[in-house]
Amino acid sequence: MQLRRDYLISIFILALIARLSFLIWGATFLYGENPFINNDSFSYRQSFINLVEHGTYSFDLTNGDASFGRLPGYPFFWGLHYLLFGDHADLATAITQIGLDSFACILATFIALRIFGRKSAALISGLVYALNPFAVLWVTVIGTESMATTVSILFFYVLLCQKDHRYYALILALLIALAFYTRPYLGIFLPISLGYIFFRNNTEKKWISIITVIGVFVIIYLPWPIRNYLISNELVLIKGNTPGYYRYSSDIVAARNWLHAWTTDTDYFLNQMTDPGLEPNFDSYQNLSFQKEAVLEAVNQGRKCGSGFHHWRYYKLPSVENCDEETVEMFNALKAEYQSQYPVRYWTDVPLRNVLKFFFKSDLSKHQSSLLLAGLKLRSLGILISLIGFAFLRKNSDAQWLVIFPAFMLIFLSFFFRQMEMRYMLQAEMILMTFSGMAIFTLYQKGREILASG
Repeated sequence: MQLRRDYLISIFILALIARLSFLIWGATFLYGENPFINNDSFSYRQSFINLVEHGTYSFDLTNGDASFGRLPGYPFFWGLHYLLFGDHADLATAITQIGLDSFACILATFIALRIFGRKSAALISGLVYALNPFAVLWVTVIGTESMATTVSILFFYVLLCQKDHRYYALILALLIALAFYTRPYLGIFLPISLGYIFFRNNTEKKWISIITVIGVFVIIYLPWPIRNYLISNELVLIKGNTPGYYRYSSDIVAARNWLHAWTTDTDYFLNQMTDPGLEPNFDSYQNLSFQKEAVLEAVNQGRKCGSGFHHWRYYKLPSVENCDEETVEMFNALKAEYQSQYPVRYWTDVPLRNVLKFFFKSDLSKHQSSLLLAGLKLRSLGILISLIGFAFLRKNSDAQWLVIFPAFMLIFLSFFFRQMEMRYMLQAEMILMTFSGMAIFTLYQKGREILASG
């Protein structure tokens, strides 16, 4: 089943216009004077710059964990633009991301066609992606969000639509490695692809494909932990014990893990906990009353000599020897104690609030305008429509394999990572939106039937 080329070109052009328009007129309104930079951009850029200028891949040459803080996928992607365009690398990267994301709209259309078998529904899915504001608003940012989304769409396009390609397994392995090196949790594509090949490929070649996917991925992956061991004498499979920022040293990581046991407002409490002039206000959380004295002791310890606590507040390390290990032990004990005291609450309260945040995030106080609030409500509607689309296709095997990814991400971020941010779910959300065309098409058809029968 083929789609008319002029329809596909129209979707691409529409997506391109939307993204270029955002670059020219909308990005500075949303992000401020520099529409390319957010809090993570520095580390991606500086990792590559330090490699070129100092021969060391790290975004902070004074922090050992910074050598592992960013996997090299996106820094090298940005770095290619840096080598070619110098000071204009950010703009050049944004334009490349705009082109790639616009092309991904066409791939999403083919994925939808593969699952639906209906041209009109597939074209609707392509249009939804092309005009989706939450895909558009990331294309200017120097960060992994846009690139990871494009790679995710490309992976599922190959997985579902190119099964007869001569180099199917090899291409899958390369895309899985690229996805992993862009955002580590996209390594979930490896078991998804292996499961899909095993259950959906009835030929004798499926074992060759499975071995090829595993072998090629391992060959590409192994240089990373080997390099990490050579420079640190430690086995670092993906990242170090901390992200590589002094602000997020081990004491702050441990404190945040304790906070994640019972709240989703971690930064709010960390701002109080790191300020010597404030006493953290936990009074509204009655479940913490049994820990109050131990919490204040851990907080005071962190304030006195915790690297992360000090850097969070003063943007510099403490002048005395740090007490990070002791502070980590105290907060780890607090987390274990809370989990032991309230095991059901631990596995339901914060996780379910994270789930609700994904579906219905609409806190205007954290956003800039009522326009963004309207956008968030529109996003929730889009997710609902996509779920309806999947419900219509729930018996379709390809649809079931496709929905594994957003389901995994929702469970992983909500229950285990325990921190839900919309950008973390961007790739999964765009995959889920593939089902929107089927929902819109089916509901339209049913509406016509009802009107005709009436």
